[in-house]
Amino acid sequence: MKHLKLATIAFLLASALVVFAACSDNSSPIDRNQESPSATHDNNNQNGGVAPVHSVPSLPQTPHPPPPTQAPPQSSIDARLVGTWHANMDLDLGDGWFNYDIFSVFNADGTGTELYISGQWQQEISFTWSASNGVGISIYLDNGATETYSWTYTIVGNTLTMILDGFDTPFIFTRHSNNPPSTQAPPPPTIDARLVGTWHTNMDLDIGYGLFNYDIFYIFNADGTGEELFISGQWQIDAPFSWTASNGVGVSSYTGTPDPFNWTYTIVGNTLTMIFDGLDTPFIFTRQ
Repeated sequence: MKHLKLATIAFLLASALVVFAACSDNSSPIDRNQESPSATHDNNNQNGGVAPVHSVPSLPQTPHPPPPTQAPPQSSIDARLVGTWHANMDLDLGDGWFNYDIFSVFNADGTGTELYISGQWQQEISFTWSASNGVGISIYLDNGATETYSWTYTIVGNTLTMILDGFDTPFIFTRHSNNPPSTQAPPPPTIDARLVGTWHTNMDLDIGYGLFNYDIFYIFNADGTGEELFISGQWQIDAPFSWTASNGVGVSSYTGTPDPFNWTYTIVGNTLTMIFDGLDTPFIFTRQ
């Protein structure tokens, strides 16, 4: 037992010498002129014991904020704007000047739609919005791309006046309803089945290039589409259109040009006589 105690004491002394030698090594990266945190704890320990080791507390992790939603917060919604507003005005949307019925729909959740209608042509655009104190912002969404517009507005009774930044002409709307207009597909066109088919005439016309002789073909399809073909020598022009007709009155709209053309017609046997509004000369066709 005595030998065991001596061996234990010798082991402890050897361990202490190894620790002392390590602390005395000049290659240690610790600056001895700087008091270490453990030394401070030792000096403050009144009982001379080993000071407890305090680990550095982990900093709370700040979560990443959620991505912003498209719709603005409810606090920036002017409730007076909520509803459907209508205006009728001439605009150039990139295809020339045309007359449009415009419906702007402001929803209470900060979303909205803008509907442009001209004849049988229409286009609907979705947007988000925020507004207060006469100043508003709209963010239009189009195939993943966004465009932001700022505008000012005043509301007097059922009249909304909006001025977009960069535009001099105000948009003057009247309250249409508290519900958006229906954007469902229009009902099938009214078709006079007697017109369906291909009709031909030959006549001298000036369609903007001087007076020339033309073979003219009108093709009326049963689904309300059609085609107009002018041929003069090797020159020809083809114009697709949509049409409705009944009781001797017809309307056609050429593709890409929302302004409609009104015309009257009579059919006697295989002869079709058409008179277009604004033109005195009748077009007399025979069925092909």
